[in-house]
Amino acid sequence: MLRTTRPFELKFAASAKPGQFSGYGAVFDNIDDGGDRIVKGAFADSLADWKARGKMPKMLWQHGLGASAEDMMPVGYWTALEEDDHGLKVEGQLDPIDTERGRTLLAGLKNGSIDAMSITYVAVDYAYGKTAAEPFRTIGRVDLYEVGPVLWGMNQFASIDEAKAAYKIKTIREFETFLRDAGGFSIADAKAIASGGFKAKPLRDEGGADALDVLRERAAGLFKTT
Repeated sequence: MLRTTRPFELKFAASAKPGQFSGYGAVFDNIDDGGDRIVKGAFADSLADWKARGKMPKMLWQHGLGASAEDMMPVGYWTALEEDDHGLKVEGQLDPIDTERGRTLLAGLKNGSIDAMSITYVAVDYAYGKTAAEPFRTIGRVDLYEVGPVLWGMNQFASIDEAKAAYKIKTIREFETFLRDAGGFSIADAKAIASGGFKAKPLRDEGGADALDVLRERAAGLFKTT
């Protein structure tokens, strides 16, 4: 699974129920931190599937990543998700808001200290850019799993599915994609590692650790419990 993050265009209606908000979880034709561009229509099939099931994607804080069971609990629910000409329009309700976490999230969204939204998805249909000036990938269809507020950019941890899917890599382009999405590497670093092997370019600020070991540690962190 992949994650992409963008500044959250948030609105609180004066007459709305406390904790009710709307905005955009994704914007079309915007190149994200990983070099991907999502085009109009990418969410249509997935949203139709959710509607057919009578359900909505989850709303999690920081993708639900954390050491405690509370970290994995939803922080609210989505009341409406739809595509328009601008992007993925979302309407939701923080719930509960009468807890410490609820009050903190509501205050952060209102004062702008929490100003980014991130989606978790699987890219179903995409094309790689052919030149350095083009996006790394242009994504035409996704399966959407989760939408929620976050503090910073793309999450650097591999998901369980990504870690298990590594054996499917057959081309250097697929290897670059795995390094970028699962390992949190930049496009340039992913290209350098893929062309020279895992040991060709150690991570900065990781004490010169072997990149493969770092990826394993990041993936293993998802399984930690208290």
